[in-house]
Amino acid sequence: MASIARILIADDSDDLRRALRNVLETQPRYAVCGKAATGTEAVSKARELKPDLIILDLQMPDMDGFEAARQILAFAHQCEF
Repeated sequence: MASIARILIADDSDDLRRALRNVLETQPRYAVCGKAATGTEAVSKARELKPDLIILDLQMPDMDGFEAARQILAFAHQCEF
């Protein structure tokens, strides 16, 4: 049996997060494990939830997606993510 990919959605638009979640949850191999509205929240949720995949907006408040990705990758390389 194939494993289910746990996904974190990070985007500052409530509507887009909701739409992505609705689409992803129609697929049996995907499960949305969390959502974030800012770059800082995305980093925090990634550390807490350890998702398999992250859908990351590049233009978010307080920290853009590029910096959030750098911080998430740095953390992932330090421990078993």
